[in-house]
Amino acid sequence: MPHNTTPSIVILSSGDLFADGIASRLRQYDKEVRLSIVNPQDSDYLAQIEATDPVAVILNAKEADPKNQCLLCGLLNTFPNLDILRLTMEPDMVQVIRNRKIYLERVHDLIDLLRKGQSVE
Repeated sequence: MPHNTTPSIVILSSGDLFADGIASRLRQYDKEVRLSIVNPQDSDYLAQIEATDPVAVILNAKEADPKNQCLLCGLLNTFPNLDILRLTMEPDMVQVIRNRKIYLERVHDLIDLLRKGQSVE
């Protein structure tokens, strides 16, 4: 689905003040951005995200903690080209999560990749 000229951003939030605060701050700096708040606990949250055709998904560290890895896996598998921005409590820091797949023909290719210490950017 082609992106609209006005960027769409989804904020994943299960009902805390986080989403309202982020939405408010983003609207202060870009009044045209299309913001949607989606509850990741809804059974159809992936379909809700897809319907907005976002350029990025924002979630707080609470939504993406290690106990909730299924959320990240679902996002990465469903939207392989989407940037996921994980906000943390650290000031001035955001973790950008991207999906990159590397196809290897042989085990030696994996070993070469690991030895070179190549990042998967």
